[in-house]
Amino acid sequence: YYSRYKEVEVMQKITAKDTVTRLNSIFTRLGYPRTITLDNAKQFVGIELEEYSRKHGIHLNHSTPYWPQENGLVERQNRSLLKRLQISNALGRDWRQDLQEYLVMYYTTPHSTTGRTPTELMYGRTIRSKIPALQDIETTPSSSEVADRDRLLKDKGKESEDLRRRARNSSIDCGDTVLMKNLLPGNKLQTTFGPKEFKVIDRCGPRVTIEDPENGRSYDRNVAHLKRVPDAAHSSTVEPPVTLSQEDEGLFILRIQ
Repeated sequence: YYSRYKEVEVMQKITAKDTVTRLNSIFTRLGYPRTITLDNAKQFVGIELEEYSRKHGIHLNHSTPYWPQENGLVERQNRSLLKRLQISNALGRDWRQDLQEYLVMYYTTPHSTTGRTPTELMYGRTIRSKIPALQDIETTPSSSEVADRDRLLKDKGKESEDLRRRARNSSIDCGDTVLMKNLLPGNKLQTTFGPKEFKVIDRCGPRVTIEDPENGRSYDRNVAHLKRVPDAAHSSTVEPPVTLSQEDEGLFILRIQ
């Protein structure tokens, strides 16, 4: 994963069957991976991909719904691909040809985080491009060295971003009652969090599993999409007395004692 190597397939249909066919073509050349990180698109949660993965010993790791940051590397690569296609369209060029040229450039350019080219980390050598190489790589680079560098720079980036955003650790834990953020588009009067309360039944890092106490249905959400309900909110409270007074100009003011 730290190699940043990517394969791009152009598809007219993205059904589960077509997706499995393309993945099988890639894995025939590169070998079967141990884990695939996916979002929750329909073609990735169907029975076809699940059976294919089970047959070839592949673990499917689905990201938390409505939290693309969990698979940030793929989202960042998709953004770079889209930008390349937008440039090609603006210039009136053949986007398929431009895409191939972009991939060759990407494969042979050292990444700013790893300091190595994606093909060097994937195949043990950098493929030949139009740019003359000063020397050929004779040995496969140390994967542990690159992985440590990748992890170190990621941690430094996270620490810097957490400091900039003044991020704090969430206190949400198993057994807590929480509200879930309204993630679907609504009108301007819609509140940020829905009124329905859920019970936290599991937490693994930032991923939280909550359960609807009414029907027992469970949901996976990022901790940022949940708000803890204080225990005091569940206890019975007495409404404060309210008195009504009239001011000189005829305005009525509510005074809560």
